[in-house]
Amino acid sequence: MTKKISLAGFLSLAVLLAVLPPGGFSAWTWQTGIRWAYFFMLSFFVSLAFVPLSCFIALKFEVVDKPDERRVHKGEIPRLGGLAVWAAFIAAFLRNTDFSLMIFGIAVSSSIVFFIGVYDDIKKASA
Repeated sequence: MTKKISLAGFLSLAVLLAVLPPGGFSAWTWQTGIRWAYFFMLSFFVSLAFVPLSCFIALKFEVVDKPDERRVHKGEIPRLGGLAVWAAFIAAFLRNTDFSLMIFGIAVSSSIVFFIGVYDDIKKASA
């Protein structure tokens, strides 16, 4: 499954690079005033790249949800999926040139939530 996702991500990136105007996609979106599309594409490709990586890390360090009588799944499920979402957000945040106190606060607070979630995934903290 992850090979199909990685192949789809690679092919999508190849198509995107083939149709880029001179100056690149980033420059084009900034000039036309639709840089939100650039941030969306950046986040999409970063998350696409980090999903297999987060699955690999979760399986390597056994950060998995194991089946029991309360679970529906039959095998081990990786629990670090939030890593891909957080990495995509941080990539877009760092690429953004319009920093404000509000955006910085969102980045800090979402990072705190992310690290609490990772701690919960690893140590299985109680509510």
